[in-house]
Amino acid sequence: MYIKLSLLILGLLAFFFQQEAKSQVFEGKVASVKFKIKNAGLSVDGSFGVGAVQITFSSADPEKSTLSGSVSSNSIKTGIAARDKHLKKSDYFDVANFPTISMTGLKVSATSPDHHTGRFKLSLKGVTKEIEIPIVTTKSATGITLSTTFTINRLDFKIGGDSFLMSDDVEITILAPLKPQV
Repeated sequence: MYIKLSLLILGLLAFFFQQEAKSQVFEGKVASVKFKIKNAGLSVDGSFGVGAVQITFSSADPEKSTLSGSVSSNSIKTGIAARDKHLKKSDYFDVANFPTISMTGLKVSATSPDHHTGRFKLSLKGVTKEIEIPIVTTKSATGITLSTTFTINRLDFKIGGDSFLMSDDVEITILAPLKPQV
């Protein structure tokens, strides 16, 4: 009898904690914003310094999640100072007139327990477009990590001009470790 009662209590506790974990709300900041583009057949990798970020992610009800952030366009780094300086000029990021790149979350929906789709407004160089991106959640010892990799067409945002050597497609990867909200 004692063993059955103990097993029942353990089962109920496991169920309770499983339900509690499913409804957990997480908060955090973006750890990295990276990009990759082909230029003259070579892959050019770069990153932006992380700026202002507001992330609250609800695992039980993703539609209540809020994800938004911005980076300074002047924080671009590709590993070559001369190239970085050129990318800051008016034909590329025009950092003097457009100092901020921002993404504002409109809606997050679950496609499976660890995969979501996010709809965002991406504002870059004076152009705002709605984009849809995949979001993957990975559990860790301290919380979860949101990650996404998506592609945009640089010409949609007036970044650079027509080029035979440079790809129009830019791959962007964002990583955000989140901790449980207290």
